[in-house]
Amino acid sequence: MEQSLKTIRLNLLKVVVKSFSPIDNRAVLEIFYEDGKSRQITRATRLGDANMLALQLIDELVLSEKNDGLEFDGENLRGVDVVIENEQKIKLMLVDFFRTLHSKAQKIRNNKSASGYLDLIRGLQRTELVFYD
Repeated sequence: MEQSLKTIRLNLLKVVVKSFSPIDNRAVLEIFYEDGKSRQITRATRLGDANMLALQLIDELVLSEKNDGLEFDGENLRGVDVVIENEQKIKLMLVDFFRTLHSKAQKIRNNKSASGYLDLIRGLQRTELVFYD
C-alpha cells in the first residue's frame, strides 16, 4: 500500500498572556488557532530570547498537530504535513510579541518601588497578540 501525506492548514488567531510570575520570569500563554476547528492550548514560557521562543511555540503547535493528525489504518501510519498560513509574518509578529513581553518583564524586575508594581504586572498580563481581525 502507498503512504500518503495528510495536509493540515493551521491559522494562528491570537496569543494572550494569562498570568506572569516575576519571581521565575515565566508567563502562561493561551494560544488560539484553527485547523478546521477552533482550538486552544496553554503553555508556560520562561521569557528570554524572542527568536527562540517564537520558533519553539511554532514547533510545539506543528508537533501537536502532527501527533493529532496521525492515522493508522491497521497496516500503515499515514503521515501529516502541517502548513502554517503566513508563517514568516507570524514568526515576525511572535518575535516582536516576545520582545515586548521581555521588555515589560524587565521593567517589573527593575522596579524598586512598591507603588505601580501591581499595575506593571497587570499591564503585562493584559498583553495579547491578535494575528487577524
